[in-house]
Amino acid sequence: MFALMAVILELLVFSRSYMLSDMSTLSVTRTARMVEESRNLDLLLMGASRSLVVNAAQLESELDHYDNAYNYSVPSLGTSLQYSMILEKYLDHNREPRVILLALGPEIFGQFKVDALFYSLWSGEAERFWRFFSLPELLQYMPFKEKIFIVPLYMQAILNSYNYRMNIRDYINYRLFGIDKWGVGDVVDRNRRLLDIMEETKGQMIYWPDRKVLYDEMIFENIVPLGGLAEYQYESYYLRKDENIRRFLHMTSERNIPVIVFFMPVPEPRYELMDSYGNFNYTRRRMGDFEERFKNVYFLDHDISYDMLYFGDSSHLNADGAAKFNVEFARDIKHLMEQGYGQVELVGRGLFFDLGATIEGRVKLAGFYEKEENVELQDSWRWSSGEVSSFVFPWIKNEEPRKYRVIFEVQPFLPQINQAMVLGTPIDNTVVVLQSGRQQYSVELMFPTTDELEVSVSYAAAMSPLDLDMSADERVLAVRWFNISLQYVAEN
Repeated sequence: MFALMAVILELLVFSRSYMLSDMSTLSVTRTARMVEESRNLDLLLMGASRSLVVNAAQLESELDHYDNAYNYSVPSLGTSLQYSMILEKYLDHNREPRVILLALGPEIFGQFKVDALFYSLWSGEAERFWRFFSLPELLQYMPFKEKIFIVPLYMQAILNSYNYRMNIRDYINYRLFGIDKWGVGDVVDRNRRLLDIMEETKGQMIYWPDRKVLYDEMIFENIVPLGGLAEYQYESYYLRKDENIRRFLHMTSERNIPVIVFFMPVPEPRYELMDSYGNFNYTRRRMGDFEERFKNVYFLDHDISYDMLYFGDSSHLNADGAAKFNVEFARDIKHLMEQGYGQVELVGRGLFFDLGATIEGRVKLAGFYEKEENVELQDSWRWSSGEVSSFVFPWIKNEEPRKYRVIFEVQPFLPQINQAMVLGTPIDNTVVVLQSGRQQYSVELMFPTTDELEVSVSYAAAMSPLDLDMSADERVLAVRWFNISLQYVAEN
């Protein structure tokens, strides 16, 4: 009789016990169920608890060609391996997304935490793992010697009544008799509201909507230097975390899924400490390595230093911070999509790249100086350095030789005025004589069969302002580039 009653309670009552869980477990449980549905998203957002604030419905409304977006961020399961595991589970039930947005914390390469699956399954986050992955899914990621330990641990936690640490009497009283002595109903009502919000916003959850973190509550202990001596520390201790991120990117690269990686904002005091350590130079270098290795990856280097007023704790944005971030993030992603991310059809004005802008787009530059801008005129540019420079467009592939129209806006430095500038590909080249002032030019070039388009540029003359007694600027300049775009040339 007792066994029968236990089975009935487990199936009919505790199957909904996640409604009494904390916010993180509620999110994990809901997302785990949704991943198994065939939603076939155009835009898949992945991350941990910080990126739950992203409003995918707002992002979707800003984008013209992405009608199906959702925030599948999952509160930390204790290891960055979760990104590969979740994506693999998603792809078992859905077609490949057109674009993945991967949100990371800027401390990703410098946290005092073992980044391994087996450790996570014995940690406080283990309950979340049980809710998201089946035993076979977990076993395929674990070494053999660890599998024999994890099976009994998984089996004892498979019951809903065990997994959520319910007070069985209180929940039975609430569910069956409406008796609520301990605020069970308050938790259920809160979780119902959260689920409604997640449905409306396509996955958003804000942990601290109205709270503002105080400086005395700020956590700095998990920030470590990532420059200098930290190179050794990183290589010896944090390699697993780097491997896990690289594993995810390798999986997407093999499937040719475009991935845009971005960091979530951090409070100014934490940002300033990380910046003083040189951590952002380090992480940008790591992201540059990923971009070089995986041609499908782009790092969105946007502003992530936010005032403390926008945070509910040391890491998570409050409602005001979420509103600010969603406006800025939707603007940046829209700008990227207009430059052709996730698509290579060069229709209309084609792919357009604003050189020197905050987001230049998916183009690799060589032979250029740093970005410059005129804030009042809302203008930006880059100067070419020396007599040779080049553009590489990694997301544009030619299955066979094809002609493109290359349109660009430039201004020659004094020695280059009325001089030839040669633009070339491995199988074609053309010459443009540059006139004084800012001018737009258009040329047609044939490109070979290739995995990425490249345009090389050579200049007739390059000198420094110092050599011309114009200023103390020692840079060797030839041409100031404002923008460049690519279009198909109509075939006859």
